[in-house]
Amino acid sequence: MNMTDESDELEGHVYMHFDGIKKSAEWIVKDYRGNGAFTDAQIEALCQQFQMPRPLIQELSLYVGNSLDSVSEVDLLQVTKSKAIAHANKNMRRARLLLRKSECIERVKEELTGLSNIFAITKADAGILPVAMTADQDLEQQLTRLLQTPGSAALLKPDHSPSASDNRRFQIVMSCCYIWEDAGKDFGFSNELDDTNRVDRVGGIYQFVQAVAAMVSTSKHRLRGEVFHKDITHFKAYRLGRDPDAFLNDEPEFGSPKTV
Repeated sequence: MNMTDESDELEGHVYMHFDGIKKSAEWIVKDYRGNGAFTDAQIEALCQQFQMPRPLIQELSLYVGNSLDSVSEVDLLQVTKSKAIAHANKNMRRARLLLRKSECIERVKEELTGLSNIFAITKADAGILPVAMTADQDLEQQLTRLLQTPGSAALLKPDHSPSASDNRRFQIVMSCCYIWEDAGKDFGFSNELDDTNRVDRVGGIYQFVQAVAAMVSTSKHRLRGEVFHKDITHFKAYRLGRDPDAFLNDEPEFGSPKTV
């Protein structure tokens, strides 16, 4: 989790990188330096497997590299100041209660894990949290100081983490769809039962996305078509001029395998 330099004092929030929220795969996030995500061998493999022109796969490599770049804004999520401070206060009150119940100092300090002084108003306010993190004998006093000094501690959680999606996956799927369309490929698919007797989506574009995902992640398991089906539906709706967001609110459709 890396903090960005962007903040909005008027709205009282910051935007932060939150890789790890609802990840579909263990994406290889790093500085791709604008060189693309695929090796020459991977580019050749995709060209051969899907009968795609090399320039299109090279273009896809750049798109995917941008989606996974460690300095991209793909995974930025909003953290509201008031909510972050309230989350921290809850943790600190719990820590103080544990301390009064004579819990061991290590257990008490677990409640302080992940706290930040990003919203501290003054340098003096910002210095309270580091002191509390290393305090032993006077920890309760330091916790009280933190609770009495608004902004001196905040727990940086995204405002909408329950509904947050894997934005890197979404961007990768969108990139694959654009390239697939540029190649004149068909978006047809069928519903088939997989090895675990679950319905999954099968088709050329799904295999294409899965092949790309395997090249840029360390996940041991294949990315199921059902996981990114809505992303593809979103793309098709957008290209057809419909409201793409309407599809994102639908529940996954399961049922008997059938050809679509």
